Amino acid sequence: MKKRIAALAACLALALTACGQQKQAPATVGTIGSVDIPGGVYQLAQFSAYAEADSLTSEDNVLKAKLNMDGETVTGKAYIAAKTLEALERYAAVTTRFDELGGALTEDELTQAQTQTDNTWASYSDLYEKNGIDQESLLAYTQASYKASDLLEMLYGETGAEPVSDEQLTAFLAQNSAEGRGALLPMADTANGSFPGSDDIAQIKAAAEQLKTDVENGDTLEAAAAKALPGVLSLLGTTYTDGMLGRYVGSYTFLASDLDYYGDTVKSAILGAQPGQVTAVEMGLSMMVFQAGEKPTAQGLTANDRRAALAEMKGDELDEQLAQLGAQLTHSLDESAMKYYNPKNIAVN
Repeated sequence: MKKRIAALAACLALALTACGQQKQAPATVGTIGSVDIPGGVYQLAQFSAYAEADSLTSEDNVLKAKLNMDGETVTGKAYIAAKTLEALERYAAVTTRFDELGGALTEDELTQAQTQTDNTWASYSDLYEKNGIDQESLLAYTQASYKASDLLEMLYGETGAEPVSDEQLTAFLAQNSAEGRGALLPMADTANGSFPGSDDIAQIKAAAEQLKTDVENGDTLEAAAAKALPGVLSLLGTTYTDGMLGRYVGSYTFLASDLDYYGDTVKSAILGAQPGQVTAVEMGLSMMVFQAGEKPTAQGLTANDRRAALAEMKGDELDEQLAQLGAQLTHSLDESAMKYYNPKNIAVN
């Protein structure tokens, strides 16, 4: 059951929800600010909150489970209610701020949102309909996610309301990004189920250190990797051939958030490497030998890379602004309408 819920929640970034058993579902649960909250949007927010709560407990009864929320112990029911309201406030705040700034989705964005909605509906329409979720609400929520993405550029882009200068972005990138070449030495082969023992892992780590030393002594990363890979792959039951080098050596661009998963030691080693410096770090099921290049600059970024850098620099600030705006907007929500969508009636199959 938990996997089913999680898969649906990931599809929407904010997903499904609950419904009662009456025949006539409320079309709306009220407004936040001037933004109408359709019943289907409420459903999407509530289901996502349910999925999040479900992932935090092994209890079968999610609503009665004891969960930690901001340092306090609450029931699953309270957790779901709070997270649902947060999501609705964000939905309203995104819509409000987007309209204030004169935003309009492009034809391409509208088409992408429609296609995404159609694909999701094709996969999950039966379950959506069981929960009283209509395709129009699904589309509205999907479009809101595109508006949220656009807000970053509308606020902090070169022509935005609070533009980030090239100098500011370059200074940020100097501390929070890295570019360079990297060689990956795998420590497992999940495709064939090969997971070496501790002695073989130690050999692979030693090979990474030797690769690092070879590059420091003047070898190219490619040449050093070509020497290391045959022995490493043999430990995984694979025979190395010359045509395989490109699978393991390539160019990399890292933002700080890309490295969060691997911990502070790896993050510091990668981000702190100076141009030409070589470092060997463990990244998941591989050893990475990374040779740093020059730090990225704002002037050298593509439009997509600049947007990603802005998200890294200003994303948390924008999220906080939206959370504050959503909480400050006048809440005119219909309690009886929301009670119709009782979380105990969520259908997951």
